[in-house]
Amino acid sequence: MKTDLYLGDCRDILSQLHKKGIKADLLLTDPPYNISNEAAVITRNRRGGKFGRATDISPKFDFDYKIEPEEWIPLASKVLKENAVAVIFLAFQQVPAVTALLESEGFGKIYFSAWVKPNPVPQVRKRKWCSGMELFVIATRGEKYHYNWKEGYHPGYIITPTVSGKKRMHETQKPLKLITDIVRWWSFPGDIVLDPFMGSGTSGVAAVKHRREFIGVEEKLKHYNTAKKRIPTYLSLDLFMQEPTKILTKKIC
Repeated sequence: MKTDLYLGDCRDILSQLHKKGIKADLLLTDPPYNISNEAAVITRNRRGGKFGRATDISPKFDFDYKIEPEEWIPLASKVLKENAVAVIFLAFQQVPAVTALLESEGFGKIYFSAWVKPNPVPQVRKRKWCSGMELFVIATRGEKYHYNWKEGYHPGYIITPTVSGKKRMHETQKPLKLITDIVRWWSFPGDIVLDPFMGSGTSGVAAVKHRREFIGVEEKLKHYNTAKKRIPTYLSLDLFMQEPTKILTKKIC
């Protein structure tokens, strides 16, 4: 299966892919939520692992790369086929904006599903319930549903633990089972899966394991290198890797 990995700003890369006439079947991505806060309330004598202590607000993982949905969704839409599917993880605060953008790009059928976490990140117990769920939107366009119903029945949620300990390669890494379920039900073998925010490459692993082609974009060199090492271990010898000639930093607004 063909796999192309790009290092750089997804706004630049998506524009390049559009100019080349490349079209994907499934947009599957976990972009920055842009909800981090510089302040943090820390629980006393509690630690939340190597990425910091337990807190009652979102950690500041995405401070150094803030990108709004309107900056990349229209660009990604141009790299999708007529009957493509878009699956995007998002914060509750982003639901109105993302829904409006998808509708403006011709996605007429929009659903919301949830990832339910049995082991959520510890938070301050005296302030609120622990946040144990993340939303993702599933949007389809065109007259034909691009849905692999032959995989069988699936509820509108996925329950699987968060990635923790030594297995965690990225601050917001999603579990492979979560991403695999999305790939299996919302694409077909031979399809092209596009992820403009590839991170450590979980979407690429899920794609190639189930005989899909993959296009991944990552802005951070550290995470790009992780994905570059990780994805080929699940591929046969026909891997094609797109090597970057430089890190692209020009922003397209």
